[in-house]
Amino acid sequence: MSSDFIFGIHDFGGEEHMRAARKPGWIVFSEVVGHDPNDLTGKDYSSLSRQGLGVIVCLNNGYFPQGTLPPSSEYANFARRCANFVGASKGCSRWVIGNEMNYAIGRPSLASALDTRKHFGDAPAGDPTLRSLPDRFSALLSANDREAILDSVEGEELITPQLYANCYGMCRQAIHDLEGHEGDQVLVGAVAPWNTQTVYPGNPSGDWIKYFQDILLQCGASGCDGITLHTFTHGANPTLILDNSKLPGFPQHHCHFQAYRDFMHAIPVNMRQLPVYITETDQAGPWENVNRGWIQAAYAEIDRWNRQNTQKIRALVLYRWPQLDRWHIKGKEGVIEDFRAALRHDYRWNVETELVQPARRVERQPDIQPEARPNLQPEKPVERGPTRVVEERQEVEVTEEMRMGRGMVYRVQWLKGKPPSPLYPGQVISFPVTVRNTGTIAWPAGGPQQVSLGYHFFQNRQELPYPDGSPVLTELPNDVAPGETVTIDAQMVIPDHPGNYTLVLDLISGGENWFQTMQSDILTRWLSVSKAPQTAGAEQAVEPEAETVIQERVTADPAPQPETTPGLQVRAEARSSSAPHGPPIVDIASSLPRGENPFALRTLDQIRRLVICHTAAPSGVPIQTVAQAHISQGYPGIAYHYFVLESGEILQVAEIEAVVNDEAEWSLTGVNICLEGNFDEAVPPPAQLTAAAQLCAWMLPRFQLTAESVVGMCELLDTSSPGNTFDYGPAWKRALNEKIIQFLTDSPLSPPAEGVGEETPGPPDDSPAVTEPERIPAPKPPIEDVVERLPRDPQRFVQREAVDIEFIVINHTAAPPITPLQTIAAAFHRRLPGILYQFFIASNGAIYQTQPLMEVVDGRVPYIARAINIGFAGEFSDDIPTPAQIKSGRQLIAWLMEEFPQLTLASIRGVNEFINHTSPGEQWLQGRRWKDILINAVRTGDDAIATVDATPGGEPGPGSKGLEPGSSQAANGRMELIGGEDEQSQGGVLGAQEQPIQRELVARPQIRDISHELPRHPTLQYRRRQLAAITNIAVHHTALPPRVGPEQIAQTHVDEDLDRGKSAWSGIGYHYFIPADGEILQTQPVELRTHHVDRHNSYAIGVAFAGSFMNGATPAPQQIHAGARLIAWLLQEFELQLTDVLGHNEFSYNATPCPGSEWLEGNRWRDTLMAEIERVQSGLPPYHYVLFPSEALMTETLEEASHYFDEFKPVAGTFLEDALQARYVTLVGAGTISTAEAERRLADAGVEIDHLEDSDAIPAAQRLLQLAHDGRRFRSLLES
Repeated sequence: MSSDFIFGIHDFGGEEHMRAARKPGWIVFSEVVGHDPNDLTGKDYSSLSRQGLGVIVCLNNGYFPQGTLPPSSEYANFARRCANFVGASKGCSRWVIGNEMNYAIGRPSLASALDTRKHFGDAPAGDPTLRSLPDRFSALLSANDREAILDSVEGEELITPQLYANCYGMCRQAIHDLEGHEGDQVLVGAVAPWNTQTVYPGNPSGDWIKYFQDILLQCGASGCDGITLHTFTHGANPTLILDNSKLPGFPQHHCHFQAYRDFMHAIPVNMRQLPVYITETDQAGPWENVNRGWIQAAYAEIDRWNRQNTQKIRALVLYRWPQLDRWHIKGKEGVIEDFRAALRHDYRWNVETELVQPARRVERQPDIQPEARPNLQPEKPVERGPTRVVEERQEVEVTEEMRMGRGMVYRVQWLKGKPPSPLYPGQVISFPVTVRNTGTIAWPAGGPQQVSLGYHFFQNRQELPYPDGSPVLTELPNDVAPGETVTIDAQMVIPDHPGNYTLVLDLISGGENWFQTMQSDILTRWLSVSKAPQTAGAEQAVEPEAETVIQERVTADPAPQPETTPGLQVRAEARSSSAPHGPPIVDIASSLPRGENPFALRTLDQIRRLVICHTAAPSGVPIQTVAQAHISQGYPGIAYHYFVLESGEILQVAEIEAVVNDEAEWSLTGVNICLEGNFDEAVPPPAQLTAAAQLCAWMLPRFQLTAESVVGMCELLDTSSPGNTFDYGPAWKRALNEKIIQFLTDSPLSPPAEGVGEETPGPPDDSPAVTEPERIPAPKPPIEDVVERLPRDPQRFVQREAVDIEFIVINHTAAPPITPLQTIAAAFHRRLPGILYQFFIASNGAIYQTQPLMEVVDGRVPYIARAINIGFAGEFSDDIPTPAQIKSGRQLIAWLMEEFPQLTLASIRGVNEFINHTSPGEQWLQGRRWKDILINAVRTGDDAIATVDATPGGEPGPGSKGLEPGSSQAANGRMELIGGEDEQSQGGVLGAQEQPIQRELVARPQIRDISHELPRHPTLQYRRRQLAAITNIAVHHTALPPRVGPEQIAQTHVDEDLDRGKSAWSGIGYHYFIPADGEILQTQPVELRTHHVDRHNSYAIGVAFAGSFMNGATPAPQQIHAGARLIAWLLQEFELQLTDVLGHNEFSYNATPCPGSEWLEGNRWRDTLMAEIERVQSGLPPYHYVLFPSEALMTETLEEASHYFDEFKPVAGTFLEDALQARYVTLVGAGTISTAEAERRLADAGVEIDHLEDSDAIPAAQRLLQLAHDGRRFRSLLES
């Protein structure tokens, strides 16, 4: 009459499925037996027990209002009646006494049934036992509502733990006294979870767990045979099975299915050998007729408990099978299929307990001195709770949406997944993608439901077809259980054409069911596919279109070689021109213990220093023990990145992007290097100190840091680490710095001691042989380093060594000399990682370093990979560089030849000596042959030759051709657009070149600062951050009607909301706010670290669009236009890329619908916004602007004429300044100025105007609707 399986159902009907699966489990019956001691009736359950099914019977005095137990004066009679029932029954040996005794409905009432019914109301339909009343789970109600339901009905008797234990003891004794039933299990009745209605001395809050524990303490270990529990979820979402959320009023207790663990942990230690049965579980509401996997997830969780704990849960019983109330399962095939799927597993309660010791966990070693242990923690976390026991699985974080039942059994958390760059059409790539299974069932790596990784490409909101009609899928390396993490080597085919694309990564089950369709998260990336480079020696390198000055011709496209140049491998993390070779490093990061919480992540640009620490423990303490000590203090893992052993061996112990505390400066901005040992009195031995110096010297150039950036932890925190001797006494910091500088000095730029090897043959040189004179020592000329002020993608550059350099290649910009360097760099940046040149010489002779010497935009093309490229400002088809440029070029080349002894005069070549190209102009090798002028100047060190063909003063000579009028006009027009007249100095062209880097490509939009007008918290303050730390822009929606402004939102952010688990904030979380009318509002200074993207607040700017963009809704065109202008300007100000703009839900650990379901799906307003940002960045004006005289009229017209705006998508607004930039303007009115004045200014700006004045006779909305009906954008204009 027992079962080895944990499966179970309430009442007859479902046992056939258990029998069919050969998993005979349990059946629970609830019987009303009354308390008449003369009633001798019973029931026969033997037909079930003979089939191997376990039977459990719950004995109740009655249902409401008789009470699950009778009044205490009748306990003896009730005990006798229970014994009578047991003695008269067959096929059962497990008896439960009472049910949910703390629920007021279960109390016995001495009043009439009618009076009691009046107190509670009539029974709801399909709920004869009043299971569905809100009172049942009263802890879920507000505090006021909980207080209201504590009023008891006159004449009812509370079943306190003492009274229940008395009744239970009598019943148990009476049953055990029966012959043949001495060994029966008499079980304690289940307590109603989340019910606070039974208040008694010692439990003033009615805590149900306290009530449960008090009952067991009253019964005692020797007076109890077993325990029953109830647990539920509040919704049908299977992710709620693993939900670890807690109740606001009872923060120590779980809110959903995990409540069973609260009960289990409350069982007294001396009673943890007793059997436990969960005799009721469901979804709180009626079962949905859908196979959501809820039942499978529930049984998997109980099996997981049984495998990890010695006290077993023998049954999980589904409530209920027959159609006796609204919770029936019979007839619901979806639920039944879910049950059948669970029955395929061999879940038994009597499994051997597994030792819960994950491989990564290491016991604390006894040789750590107690006084040394605190020093293993670099900084104690603030306000952390007590450390919990880490269980085998990764706890799944469940969002509010999931709690509301809108998720699915398949759920994924995307931890890593960044495609490489650059990307070329048709390229086949692979890159690592790391994901965690946060769902409730395992992902099989094989079989009919095999889970694989797939992807989709979108362009202009249209999904691209797969090359062969079916997705390219990558298999999982192994099965992935819930809570486990896996890294997949993703395979992908890049689209066939250059352009910008949206990449969506998703998992797929069975080759057809995408996880996204089951409400799981996806990973979205914005990719740029570059034009396929030509092969070396191609007839003509393609040049960018010369539509505007910003798109002037650049020198040449990189061209791929059949084989990669030796020694030139992409090293994305290295950014310096002089990084020493790295020391030997052993990476053990993946083998060290990890805590429950994940590491926070940072970008490499946030690294500002190297931080030296010591363990403050004796040498020989295992690194695993150090990691475990940090975890015990609440960190996600070891707080260091590198660990230097006493022997000098270097271990990498964490990924460089991982930080343990992104709110602490030492953690967020530091690479933490720990030296093994305690240096309060001693100093590191030579081998250890040398290894640490080598490591630092290797790291510093990677992050463009200097030796002064190496600091001790004691310089950042109130601690002695890395020991008292670091700064005092022996002061080994000085020795460390000296060694670092020594290693840095031995860099690739230093001339090699021996002669370099033979040169790789270059292209044939038809120019006359150059006689090499004795070298003249050349000092370094004045050079301004502007590398970090130009647009560039550091990760895409290719690293090289000094010995790779064989040529000095001369270029011309092929643009007017006044073209700003920023503009030229931006033109290159559209197709390459950055500007091609390492140096740029302006027309006035100013020298700018534009790229590090050891980084190139392409590692496959000889004239790029093996050369230092110098760009001369100007177009030299008919002219030559100015004397100032020749002089500066001579000084720069002579110094470079001094730095790189392998370079000779024969190494100086033009681009057109490598490939069929015009650069550096026709005058390079013929005509005025300025190659000879330049080489002679370098040879002799005399600039006199350079002035032979030039007019003094730098003006063009008689034979020179001045600027083309069209080019000059285009350049001047561009100058006005990006900087205005004030930026042009008196020096004209020369002045423009003196400050090329200050000119803005994107003008600052009109921004109204209201940050000081919004509600703020009286005491709390947001922390400040360095502007250099900003690396991302986060896009939000307010998820409210568009009319809700920043004032209301700020007040909501400031206010504490305990019901939502939200604490008070200092102020509004967003930095910028775009209301429905398209105005740009600044709501917080960007240097404040506000709350808007969890775990990423330290480096993200928050931009919020007013509105809720769900179910087809998207921002208004004027919002898109304003947001794009703002973001384009912010990207420029903080030197960010378009790929640094992410929606709130695209940041890791942020499973939220924000900025709306239409951001990545449906209308995909992300693509619309990105395209508009690109338009703003390119300097192209908006196509069509509808100018209104007032916001009120605009709002009214947008609503009434929405069809017109949906059809033609013009920008709508009230700002004349914005309208002046458009190509076409529909003029409804101009607000503060007359329509005539607005028309004059628009005409002066070259804008074409379509008149549409609003009048009483024919409103603007009506005119626009008529145009939309006719399929016309304008009344009086024709679109060109």
